[in-house]
Amino acid sequence: VGREVAVAVSQPAARTGRLPRLRVRSRVAVAAGILLAGLGYLGFRSAHAADASTIWEPFFQAGARNAIVYGTPQFFSLDGLYLRDVNVNSPEDVKSDSRIGAVHRAISGDSQILAPDAPILYTGIGEAFGGQKMLRYFWEHSQHPETLLNSEADGRGMRDANLVVIASMRFRTLLDELQFPSDFTRIDGPGGNGEAILNSKPAASESKIYYSHRPAHSTQEVEYALVSLWPWRGGNHRVLLLSGTNTYATEAAVDFVTDPASLAQLERRLRAAGHPRYFQCLLRVFEVGTHVARVEYVTHHALPDPAPMVTAARGPSIKGIAP
Repeated sequence: VGREVAVAVSQPAARTGRLPRLRVRSRVAVAAGILLAGLGYLGFRSAHAADASTIWEPFFQAGARNAIVYGTPQFFSLDGLYLRDVNVNSPEDVKSDSRIGAVHRAISGDSQILAPDAPILYTGIGEAFGGQKMLRYFWEHSQHPETLLNSEADGRGMRDANLVVIASMRFRTLLDELQFPSDFTRIDGPGGNGEAILNSKPAASESKIYYSHRPAHSTQEVEYALVSLWPWRGGNHRVLLLSGTNTYATEAAVDFVTDPASLAQLERRLRAAGHPRYFQCLLRVFEVGTHVARVEYVTHHALPDPAPMVTAARGPSIKGIAP
């Protein structure tokens, strides 16, 4: 099993005399065997719990094709100089943004709109670490997913795969083009500062807006993350989006869905709410610098089952990818 196990062996009573060495070793071997078998059973139960969970069951089926997709930010290049603005995450954004255009005009004197650069092999720290954790999690369940950047992902090429997309909320991904339904949307905080989550369908116990903030007299920052599970190709496959208001919150979402205790908590809440197959779960993330101190469940919303998929031959739609 790749690990040492310490086993306590009690001394025999004086009146029985010293037990033969073989019997002592046999008892040690039996005790060690029982302990290792117990650890193996616990490992089996943990893996089985993940296999049977609402999130992971489709991913861990025998023969399933899976892919882990990293989010990538939008870059622009100008004579070898790469430009990145966190407020510009699609070619459309640059049309209404003044900073990228101002830098472009100051350097080149060209008044035309700067075009986005070809795919850049770059991602966030939380996406990188989260992707490695996710890859290891799949390996532990005897799955060997493909890994690729969002800029390399093609909806048609991935139509027969389950997707895990790890991307901060600012990053534009393939899923933005597919327009999956969402009850939670990232917006700017007050005055354009910070991050916030808009809840479009708040229940009585929920907030309309969840703001990233630092509580008074605290060293912790409060951020938010989303776990979103949608159907892919009309329900035959799944898309799991793990996203945060910053890169560390994105990694926290990965930690949540790969932690057995957190998965069990989520399963209990889903079952109490009718056990929807598709949902979005909002998480509150407490950060100290670049370290995630803890993650709290906030709420979840069920998403409807998809209608029979009817799509044009030209490509993606809200229902998935056309055959």
